[in-house]
Amino acid sequence: MCEENLPNLFVTWTGLGGEALVPFYRTVALDDNEEAGAKASWLDEMFTASGGMPNSGALSGFSPNGNTLQAEIASAYFAIVHRDDHTLANKFINGYRLIDNLHPDYVARTKCYG
Repeated sequence: MCEENLPNLFVTWTGLGGEALVPFYRTVALDDNEEAGAKASWLDEMFTASGGMPNSGALSGFSPNGNTLQAEIASAYFAIVHRDDHTLANKFINGYRLIDNLHPDYVARTKCYG
């Protein structure tokens, strides 16, 4: 993906553990409620690619001091699988961050809030 099309998965997660991420197989609109199974499978694959469960097996690995990438993937996965809510998955697929209070320089560089 080129940097002109921001936000995107690569630019958003470069240097934050996202080097192993691969794009979803198609473009997804933020209000797209199709293909829950495909999105859930892709999120599961990306969770594994980013390192999977913390070695301790504890959710503390998802804290702000732990792996935020894994926490955001897990949040999107559980929302789509358990609530049939595609919002977080669609945002993640499109390179948006799912947390607030990001550094302004990071937001300016990645356009992760659109």
